[in-house]
Amino acid sequence: MKPSNTGYRLVAILFLFLWFFGSSGFAQAQQIGQDLSTEEYQQLKAAGKLPLPQQVEPPRSLRAESIIRPADGVQSNGLMVPLDTSFSVVPFTNGSPPEYRNDDGSTSPIPLSFTFTFYGSQYTQIYINNNGNLSFDGPYSSYSSTGFPINGFAMIAPFWADIDTRNPASGVVYYKSEANRFIIIWDSVGYYSQHADKVNTFELIITDGSDPLIGIGNNVCFSYGDMQWTTGDASNGAGGFGGIPSTVGANKGDGVNYALVGRFDHEGVDYDGPGGNPDGVSYLDNKHFCFNVAQGAGTISGTVFLDANGNGIQDPAENGLPGWTVRIDPGPQFTTTDVNGNYFFSFLAPNLYTVSEILKPNWTQTYPAPPGTHTVNVDSGQTFVDIDFGNQPIANVQDLSVSVAGGVARPGFQKFYGIVYQNKGTIAVNGTVIFTLPPQLGYLDSSPGGVYNAGNHTVAWDLGSLPAGLVGWLWVKAQIPANVPLGTALTSSALINPIAGDVFPADNRDSETQIVRGSFDPNDKEVSPVGVGPSGLITREDTLTYQIRFQNVGTDTAFNIVVRDLLDEDLDLSTVRIGASSHPFTFGIVDPRELVWTFTDIRLPDSTTNEAASHGFVKFTVKPKASAAAGAIIQNSAAIYFDFNAPVITNVVQNQIANDVGNIAISPTGHNFGSVDVGSNASHTFVLSNEDLLFGSLNISAVTLAGANPEQFAIVSGGGSFTLGPGGTRNIVVRFQPTSLGAMSAILRITSNDPDENPLDVALSGSGTGTAFPNISINTTSYNFGLVTVGLNPSPTYTLVVTNAPPGGATLVVDSVTVSGKNADLFNIVSGGGAFTLGLNASRNIVIRFIPNTVGNMNAALKVYSNDPDTPVYNVALLGKGGLEVTTAVFQNPAATKYADVVVASNVFLSAAPTVRAWMGNDTSAIPMSLISGSGKIYKGAYQFTATGNYSLSTRVEVGDFDSTLVRSFAVALMKPGMNQSITALNGRAMLRVGEDALREETCFLADYRESAQETLYQFGPAKTFDKPLTLLLNYDESVYPDPGKLFIYQKQGESWAALESQVFSGQRQVRAFVNTLGEFKLGYDASYSGSNVVPTELVLKQNYPNPFNPATTIEYDLPQDGNVTVAIYNMLGQKVKTLANGFHLAGVHRVEWNGTDERGNHLASGVYFYHLQVSPKEPLAVPSGEAGQTVQTRKLLLLR
Repeated sequence: MKPSNTGYRLVAILFLFLWFFGSSGFAQAQQIGQDLSTEEYQQLKAAGKLPLPQQVEPPRSLRAESIIRPADGVQSNGLMVPLDTSFSVVPFTNGSPPEYRNDDGSTSPIPLSFTFTFYGSQYTQIYINNNGNLSFDGPYSSYSSTGFPINGFAMIAPFWADIDTRNPASGVVYYKSEANRFIIIWDSVGYYSQHADKVNTFELIITDGSDPLIGIGNNVCFSYGDMQWTTGDASNGAGGFGGIPSTVGANKGDGVNYALVGRFDHEGVDYDGPGGNPDGVSYLDNKHFCFNVAQGAGTISGTVFLDANGNGIQDPAENGLPGWTVRIDPGPQFTTTDVNGNYFFSFLAPNLYTVSEILKPNWTQTYPAPPGTHTVNVDSGQTFVDIDFGNQPIANVQDLSVSVAGGVARPGFQKFYGIVYQNKGTIAVNGTVIFTLPPQLGYLDSSPGGVYNAGNHTVAWDLGSLPAGLVGWLWVKAQIPANVPLGTALTSSALINPIAGDVFPADNRDSETQIVRGSFDPNDKEVSPVGVGPSGLITREDTLTYQIRFQNVGTDTAFNIVVRDLLDEDLDLSTVRIGASSHPFTFGIVDPRELVWTFTDIRLPDSTTNEAASHGFVKFTVKPKASAAAGAIIQNSAAIYFDFNAPVITNVVQNQIANDVGNIAISPTGHNFGSVDVGSNASHTFVLSNEDLLFGSLNISAVTLAGANPEQFAIVSGGGSFTLGPGGTRNIVVRFQPTSLGAMSAILRITSNDPDENPLDVALSGSGTGTAFPNISINTTSYNFGLVTVGLNPSPTYTLVVTNAPPGGATLVVDSVTVSGKNADLFNIVSGGGAFTLGLNASRNIVIRFIPNTVGNMNAALKVYSNDPDTPVYNVALLGKGGLEVTTAVFQNPAATKYADVVVASNVFLSAAPTVRAWMGNDTSAIPMSLISGSGKIYKGAYQFTATGNYSLSTRVEVGDFDSTLVRSFAVALMKPGMNQSITALNGRAMLRVGEDALREETCFLADYRESAQETLYQFGPAKTFDKPLTLLLNYDESVYPDPGKLFIYQKQGESWAALESQVFSGQRQVRAFVNTLGEFKLGYDASYSGSNVVPTELVLKQNYPNPFNPATTIEYDLPQDGNVTVAIYNMLGQKVKTLANGFHLAGVHRVEWNGTDERGNHLASGVYFYHLQVSPKEPLAVPSGEAGQTVQTRKLLLLR
């Protein structure tokens, strides 16, 4: 999409600069000759004593939006609307009938049959001025034109010049007013003073924007025949040329809004645009210029086209698609495409708009890409063009449709039916249409002639092959007998075959029912369904069918008829479907919810000449908006324009959106269950009903119990969520089941979508009778704590719930709660013990803790003593097992790293020292273990690592009859000084690299890891500090860390973790950090980190900045790997003048600065220099193929002194 710079349809909008014309000069021009007689005025004009208006130079720069360009279809035969007998001579006030010849004359105000919008101002009348223009705020007689824009007066000027029609050889000015347009023709008019040796013929058309002749969306058109002169004598012209140029364009009068074709002062066809020099008047010959001057804000326009090749571009052979609906939001606003597939939205306030098309059946959209919409940000005064939509028909689709509508039905009169058939598919189909007449009517005729079958009262047409996209009309004329009673329903139907294979067979049939009436308004409107009741109740799902009927009840033929229907705001314009009509028409949507049918050259006879043929009608369907509120009234009427007459307004039809919410009721509205013995129950059935009998649905979301004693009642059936349609019922059964003595009450609560009674509460009551008794209940009869590590703190607990449960009723008295049995001392009552009482349904929690002191199985019993006659002692079995926790650790000697202590720690006293064995491959050895004095549970043994490899430690411990063995494996590497070496954890996801200069002596390194559900911890030893940093590499999973730039390596320091300076190599999915001290490490993600640790993936020498520079510039380069780097500056002779960097660099982004000096600090001269990057990779993490060796890049920079 783009603001319009080119194109054939121009919309004039705000100009960038305000060009002010002196108010006195322009206003004075309006008053010239006001107090003079015609003879005095002509004498002063001939003598050159009338003041000329101040001339305005063309704007210094013209915006494209203010340039009017010729339309696509250049006329070869003159005017767009030729002059004929339907035009009238313009009645100028200073001329005499019948031809009103004059000089500098104007008319009185002439009313328009529509509202004309001119740069945001709306007008319903105009003044025609003889000098080639029309005005709005008053007559205008100035004969010498100025350039546009200009302050003070609004006008539209197809050719503003000194026109003089007083010479009998000159033609005169004509006009014609129509329903949606007004036409003025200056026919072969001469110039001042009474010259007719050269004459001009031109035309001005203004519309409401809905006229397809000049293009839907355009509201002004200039059309030219033969143009022979430019200037009158009083404007310093000679022989019709020279002097003050004539002006062609439109002017708002605010100095800002205007549109311009140009100015003309000589013969010839030269033309350099409106902002150039005056042009040759013959350039205008046989051209027309159609454009829009309605908008005061933004415009959006484009084309809906057949994209046959699917490339999203309208190629020369791909036609526009007429009659497609385009929508913009917010609004929404709708419009339809014209005969060329073009659409237009104007007068748009600044906003962000979404433009979409209403896709027709059996078509697929090819442009724009999904979601198939354009987003246009309209700022003040912007015009956007080429907001296009490409579409392709879906191959091999069969889809025929038919629609039928008829005129009025009166006893003794003829009735006409119109049948519209259409091939909406994408393949040709051999079609037949069968029309069935109402049985009460007699068949008279059909056009084109069909085959009438008297037996079944049908008319049939064999239509032959129907090409894709074809629309056709059929007509039937029938006679209504004079004795048909008023109120009789006349039902007709139409069928188009074949139905088999049709993708949407529902529209292969249509019908119409009309009621026979007596006297009636011949111009009326009907809606179906009429709805229920006096307000015409309908639902949002109903499709409304409107039929507008009209009749020419005048005294002469109506040549053109326009039907306009402004849709109610609660109707969904996107669902409009146009149906049958009495005559062919063109259709459009304008302003922005008005439907317009135009019957051009319909030639509808008047009712006194041919009553049967004087009728016409249109039919369409539309649905209410889904958002239409319940109770919304939808009213509709139509305006019917017969030629130049004032519109005939039809009756108003009305529907109302019915309340779609049901009306809840229940019977009975409450219930007392009476006396019911405790332990027994009683039930009652409630009938829930939806009292709305028309459209409302009753949605029940919940049926619940509330109130004082809801636990004494139960919903047996009929609860839950459900829907009752109009008049629907449902039984809800409620049970009263008392568990104690006395009166009880509750509420049956029904939650629904009925706004008047939500919720609906039903009172429930009853009394419990009989003998009461206590009833103890505990939530379990046994509980197993499972395996609990000895010494675990805190140890686990379990909560027992003691309840006085129904159907008792008496108070439960608990005397005591105790623990007994073999291991009673290991199960402690934490809370809830002692004596207590519980009323009915009351409960108390008893918390038990298991604290094992040794390894093995333990058990005990919880005993609750109460007054429950059935269970005076309630026993709960308690079980558990003491568990053993053993850890094995390796502690290296920092000074002699081959030597280590193996330490075994237990949470209990062991029966004997643990048995520990170490092995690597086939080499196995036992490690003698001894108890550390004073610990009681910790043992230690010495071990020496002798070789590099994977080691395992097996530890076996015994506690009484219980024994356990655990195995721990880790990697060991013996490293010598002067070599690059590494050690990798056994899971393969962590590596420690030791450089050749990092060690002073042989050192033993260990690599171990342990995993949990949340993270993996890595242990590297020995735990000592090294003189040179070591390289630590941890792998990461890209599915877990989609943004690896926030990854860090963390090192444990005391009880906390510290983030290390880290680098992420995304190609290898590794994170690197340098460490001097070994210990425990892990990978972590810092979501709050705003930077990125990812190193570059390519070697890039970037352009210096600033460039050119003085006095200094910065050079930046990306290194994907470590290496030796040299950055140097060279002059044009290839001589090195300065070394900026020379040494080892880590991978990453680096910067150096050059101040324009050489090695000695001398300032170099201005000129072009080269900066040169040379990299020698040194032990990269991963070297892509071909990267080994040296890499060189060079760029230019410019030093300016």
